[in-house]
Amino acid sequence: MSRWVLAPVRVWAGPERGESGSAVAFDTGTGKVIACGEVGAVQAAAGAAAVRVDGGGRWVLPGFVDAHLHIVAAAVAAEGDCSDVRSPGDVLARVAEAARRMDGWVSLHGLEHRRPEGATLELPPPGALEEASGGRPVRIRHRTLHGWYLGPRAAAALRLPAGWVDDPTGDLARAMPRARGEENLERAVAAFSRRLLEAGVTVLQDAGAINGEVEVERLLAWRSRGVLLQEVSVLTAAPCARASGRKLVPSPGASADDLASRFADAAADGALVAVHCADLETLGTVLAAAEPLGRSLRLRIEHATVCPPEWVPRLAALGATVVTQPAFILGQGARYLSDPACGPEPWLFRLATWLRAGIGVAFGSDAPAGPIAPLAAVRAAVERRLPDGRGFGVEEALTPVEALSAAGPWAADACGLRGWGRLDTGGPASALLVEGDPWADVSALRIKAVIHGGRLAA
Repeated sequence: MSRWVLAPVRVWAGPERGESGSAVAFDTGTGKVIACGEVGAVQAAAGAAAVRVDGGGRWVLPGFVDAHLHIVAAAVAAEGDCSDVRSPGDVLARVAEAARRMDGWVSLHGLEHRRPEGATLELPPPGALEEASGGRPVRIRHRTLHGWYLGPRAAAALRLPAGWVDDPTGDLARAMPRARGEENLERAVAAFSRRLLEAGVTVLQDAGAINGEVEVERLLAWRSRGVLLQEVSVLTAAPCARASGRKLVPSPGASADDLASRFADAAADGALVAVHCADLETLGTVLAAAEPLGRSLRLRIEHATVCPPEWVPRLAALGATVVTQPAFILGQGARYLSDPACGPEPWLFRLATWLRAGIGVAFGSDAPAGPIAPLAAVRAAVERRLPDGRGFGVEEALTPVEALSAAGPWAADACGLRGWGRLDTGGPASALLVEGDPWADVSALRIKAVIHGGRLAA
């Protein structure tokens, strides 16, 4: 069927149009929305031959947009996850298991040695990693993507000491050998893309700090061949004609002068600059570097984990957008609350404060560092509670409309993908059919079906 009508449903088309009738029609040939509205008018717009599919009175929402994730790292991590280890023995068992499945280096991801309850995970000696791997080099990436635990052979190949090595700017990741051959990598990416689509993600932006021309071409080729199912945009470390903007990861201790020249170059080109900014010191440096340029700089702050109240107006004056990860509250919130170095609770993972100040807000998963399901981010943003029920900055809670907007249309805008994340006549035909009432209980929402490119995709 080329044209079909989903009805009866309740359509939320996005924050501008709100609730928009009881039917929506799609065209699989063009991948566009034909019409949203009442059943009779939508059926007429679609034509008499359009097939009608029963929506069961459920809600239809625009497809979700992930404004910040790392596709290759997430795909590889899904096949070597060790985020749940609790002892040195667990780590070694995971290494041995991975060694049986992987060629070349044994590569795991997700290690977090700081436990939410304030304890520290004991790690096995680096040499024990390679005993468990049968003598092959072992590397384990930190959950945040900014550090590695290396066995002796891996460390020697990189001319580094064995054990923990910080990687704040991604330079070490650039030097690492490929974790998979091309065929195996494509298989992992395809599987990860399917999982994303099942979670409702129809658009994504890769925010890798090491992306360049080669990575852009590879990602776009995967998209054109159907390896990646989502609409894709890419941030790159240096200017690139097919990129959506530039990703900047300041070095530890970088001065405002260091950043100012890079900001000035971007402002002169009219380029979007997305700055990794997960701590207070970096945010202060970014503000100082950006303020002389004012709104001539298209600025995105990635993460903005902590921000004191007096800096909020400064960020608003720049016209910046914050791309944040509220789902981290569910997985890492207890650790943030137990560590005074992270900052006072009211300063952490702000949401409502940004919106009240006129600062744009968009959600990203930061996968593999965070969970991929946008509904987890929406729930965390609305409820602002840890899994044990404790509140986490509850004054920063969003309304369901605000949270769904940040997970869809506002995220699309932050990626420079206007039109996505909304259901408009002639716009992209990406939508979600959901169980539950989004305005009554976001925690009860479940995705019943995903429509992408006008087709029932999941």
